[in-house]
Amino acid sequence: MRNTFEARNAVESVEISNSVIQGAWETAIYLNPVGGDSENHHRNWSLNNLSIYDASTTTGSAAYGIKGAASNLRVDSVFLEANGGPSAPFGNNLYLENAAYLTSNILISNSGFSRSGWDESEALCQSANILIEGQIDGLEITNNFVREEINSAGESCAGIAVMPVTGANHSHDNVVIQNNLIYNASKYCVRFAGGGPTTVENNVCLIENSSSSAIFYSDELINPAISNFSPNGVIRLRNNTFLVHPDNGGLSVFADINDVSSGTYSIHNNVISMQGYGETSCYDLGGQVSMENFEIDNNICFSPNTPNFNWNRNATLFAETLADWQVFTDFDDSSSNVDPGFEQEQRYWIDNSCRTSPCLSLPVEVTPFFKVTTTSPAIDAAAEINRSEEDFFGNSRVNVADIGVHEFGGIDATPQAPGVRSPVSRLLGAPRLLDRQFPLPPQAVPKPDSQVPSLTNIQFVEINNSQIGDTITNINSGDSFAYEELTPIFNIVALSEDEESTGSVLFSLDGPRQILRAENQAPYTLEVQGVDFVNTTDNFPPGDYVLRVTPYQGVNSGGSAGETLITQFTILETPIEPEPEPEPEPEPEPEPEPE
Repeated sequence: MRNTFEARNAVESVEISNSVIQGAWETAIYLNPVGGDSENHHRNWSLNNLSIYDASTTTGSAAYGIKGAASNLRVDSVFLEANGGPSAPFGNNLYLENAAYLTSNILISNSGFSRSGWDESEALCQSANILIEGQIDGLEITNNFVREEINSAGESCAGIAVMPVTGANHSHDNVVIQNNLIYNASKYCVRFAGGGPTTVENNVCLIENSSSSAIFYSDELINPAISNFSPNGVIRLRNNTFLVHPDNGGLSVFADINDVSSGTYSIHNNVISMQGYGETSCYDLGGQVSMENFEIDNNICFSPNTPNFNWNRNATLFAETLADWQVFTDFDDSSSNVDPGFEQEQRYWIDNSCRTSPCLSLPVEVTPFFKVTTTSPAIDAAAEINRSEEDFFGNSRVNVADIGVHEFGGIDATPQAPGVRSPVSRLLGAPRLLDRQFPLPPQAVPKPDSQVPSLTNIQFVEINNSQIGDTITNINSGDSFAYEELTPIFNIVALSEDEESTGSVLFSLDGPRQILRAENQAPYTLEVQGVDFVNTTDNFPPGDYVLRVTPYQGVNSGGSAGETLITQFTILETPIEPEPEPEPEPEPEPEPEPE
């Protein structure tokens, strides 16, 4: 069967949830637009809590995790990995396409998209992880983790791409791309073409490889012979943070907008930190687009190490320095090229050691090295005319807001009625995304294999000089622990009855902090040894947790699985008050002796 699930003509009100699909021949879920039209087509679909990977193992064959078109479509809490097909020039984890008619109101949220177009034999990313083509009115892509590999990127590699069909008269209207964490989608973090009102805000783009290009790239891809295409919306690029790893080479550009002849672009309050050693530029603006179509200010663009740095690299309006750019354009009067003051000592959150699917390598936490410190020049420096209302973490921005994704001292967001942020959310009834936590991929429940050694216990252990020390306490279901009971540095270990016959142990922690990790060597620890947990509310927040621990016969949770240990425990925000000792009952007074 070519597709695991396929719908044609006009199918309405469908939910696909709580499923794992591996190894579909071509497409796991196909909402085929064939047979539909502008009046009658797929509507009211919900795809949630799914894990889809390895859609095709046929070399050179394009494949897809989810493909097709529908109106009122919600894709939420899904995990898609390696669905593009090996050595295929095309193929995507998520591909929503329709050239025949308009679809509307699409929400893609709270999901993980990993290694869509990765070709291991060529060490090359060749396609967009999330690709939206056709004509859409109302599209929101929010609160997702998008990951590609650490090696090279081809011309079509992108994290999120919203495009018309090449040469067609299509326009996307009312597009929101926000609060996404995009890793190593290094040709383009976000690629956009042919659209009306669009907001790209609060996205983090982290690049560690040597072929980086633009965090935001805009082109038309419109047939110039079609005269009635005239997008007139404002494209807002605001409060994003772009980081290039110190070992990076190649070309890095924050905003590459020079192959368009229409549209208006507002670029404000972005932080760009390019600490690589290749050619870097803040912008590549010019070409066919008139500078009268731009409003640009209140950006930080920092590049301390690159000998080939330009503020704007386009030949039509070349500016080597910020001062040159300000003179030539009157833009960026309130911008700067100073160190944005990130918490650089924080570790990265990505595990690149996995080369087989599923990698289970979604971030275990939003590690805040892109947060700013108290002395950051980004604080209180944003343009008020074009800023996001909330930061990456869902906190409301204060009256004088900050540049970048992090609002230092932001106000905790207060829950409101569902869907107050966009028409898409209102229509679909989606809740506000306040915690900015990324979901763990849903896992198929393994059938226990009696030949796999059992786990005997789960324990808190103390850490001394990065080494496991004494046991603090066993963790039994229903237990509660105060911070005072744990050591300053600690970890959680699982004990096996036979370590030599155990290939790996898979940990899945759900709660205020989420971790999904396979440990291949004893001692089997929940967190990486040497990183461990710090006894603070930020590092291990208080609240209710569920920990599932499963032994496997092979490494990286491969082969047969043993029985899963499940324990529920609570980390208390305040110490447990000991129950008061009951006061002893007073001894009865002796009765007086008769006289």
